[in-house]
Amino acid sequence: MFSFQQEAAMMFLRDVLRSRDRASIFTMGEVPLLVQGRDTAERSIEAIRKIRPTKQSTAVFDTISASSEYLRVNAPEGTRRVVLVISDGEDTNSQSIAKAIQDGYKSLGEKLNTIDSKMLYQLTVARRDEASRAE
Repeated sequence: MFSFQQEAAMMFLRDVLRSRDRASIFTMGEVPLLVQGRDTAERSIEAIRKIRPTKQSTAVFDTISASSEYLRVNAPEGTRRVVLVISDGEDTNSQSIAKAIQDGYKSLGEKLNTIDSKMLYQLTVARRDEASRAE
């Protein structure tokens, strides 16, 4: 499956990037990682080829936020700025979502010790979804 995702990303770069366009490559693991700063499609394809799959959790929203900020700071004015995400879409590690879930637990106070696992799960999912929408 990972090779399919790599091929999709490389095909996008080959087919869509114009000669004057530049791409930056981030990976999504426990934390966002800038693999390559702004460069040509050819160099970006090579960077993608070198990426290896990991068993890390995935901080999707943190990585989207980091890549957007990187473009805001590093892309020249007047250029188009696009964030392309190739992912299964499952965010398992974003700090903002984790904080929202923890805040939900804290808001329960002592009641946290009295609710059953089903209620705890429902609270966790509700807080996660709420934080995801806010992202």
